Amino acid sequence: MATQKAIAQFLRLALRFRLADTGAIERWVDSVIAAQPVVRFPFTDLAGSSKLRPETVDELLGQVTGTADDFLPGHLLLGLLRRRLLEGDLAPETAIKLVLEAGRSGALTEKENYKADHLDDSVWLATNDTYGTLDEVRRDIAEFFERYAVYDEQIPTVV
Repeated sequence: MATQKAIAQFLRLALRFRLADTGAIERWVDSVIAAQPVVRFPFTDLAGSSKLRPETVDELLGQVTGTADDFLPGHLLLGLLRRRLLEGDLAPETAIKLVLEAGRSGALTEKENYKADHLDDSVWLATNDTYGTLDEVRRDIAEFFERYAVYDEQIPTVV
């Protein structure tokens, strides 16, 4: 199960990539507050997230204390990207670009960065009629994201 710190880091990524808004973060914070006997900073300041600038919310989420597995927030993000792909809210080519950005932020392993870079190159080659077809690449992208289905249940229901 993801810790509060891991979820906060995941929500920072989701906010930066516009996959979550401050309202979703406020709903998560409300659930955290409801479950705690004593509410501490930064949750006290995050309680009104929907009325704050995204940059402020990002900064406050970065101040959530605790521990998190190194790559869990990034893997939760990939699980969310998978979900958005399946719902048809995101194009595979866009999703792979977001994976590359997440990798540059240090949220993913070197192997995941390499695979995302390869898939992005494949998109370019297919769209320029150099090698392969876009349908083949989209299948490869879907296969890449399928590995992150196991993280779906750890994504907060507010996102």
